[in-house]
Amino acid sequence: MRSKELGWFFTMILGAGSLYAQPSDQFRRHTSWKDGLFIGANYQTGTVAILTTNATATSVFQPGRNDMNVGANGLGFNIGYTGYFRDDQMFGMRYYAFLDWNGYGARYKSSPYGGGAYYGSNNMLAYGAAADFFYNFFQGAFYRDDISLDLGFYVGVAIAGNSWLMGVNGQNAMGLPAGAKPSVSAFQFLFDVGIRALVVGAHGIDLGFKIPTINHTYYSDSHYSITFRRTFAFYIGYSYHF
Repeated sequence: MRSKELGWFFTMILGAGSLYAQPSDQFRRHTSWKDGLFIGANYQTGTVAILTTNATATSVFQPGRNDMNVGANGLGFNIGYTGYFRDDQMFGMRYYAFLDWNGYGARYKSSPYGGGAYYGSNNMLAYGAAADFFYNFFQGAFYRDDISLDLGFYVGVAIAGNSWLMGVNGQNAMGLPAGAKPSVSAFQFLFDVGIRALVVGAHGIDLGFKIPTINHTYYSDSHYSITFRRTFAFYIGYSYHF
């Protein structure tokens, strides 16, 4: 399944890139390395799902499986390029690198080795490459035509690494055994959808959702396991377009 997703993603990127490179009058061609470049930042809020299994817990009051969702907040940063498929700039594509950080607190369930404490300095990082296709359903100007405005929606995908950083105190709170070697980082595949505005061709505003799709098994043995996944992140962002 993952190989199909990766193959589809790279086929899309290469296909769009070849179209972008064609000397066609229907596609906006960049004349310098800054043409189409954008740099952005965003605020994110969402939830993190935490699944724990405890093979030694069998009573009703101490179930062997526990699912919980906790709130997460953080920041995101991206840098990339925007291109258009037509001269009227109705259809386009963004491709960019990104870095997300989310922090959250959680009261973990007890494990066979201890734990069961609250820890408030959990950190999640997501980093990778993404591509969005967008359609501007409105293009207009205001204030004596001095302020242009494009409004549109976008949908995209991202391939990323996902890292969960808790430190020794966090591992003790969740009850990992002494000498445990958790899996801190793994592959992630995300969907991205939202609406966008571009003011005077330089100031971009995005409202959107990031939706990761793959659970991350942080630690697992024959008695205990703990799995994380950022279920979604809603974000509001600003970007400057050169």
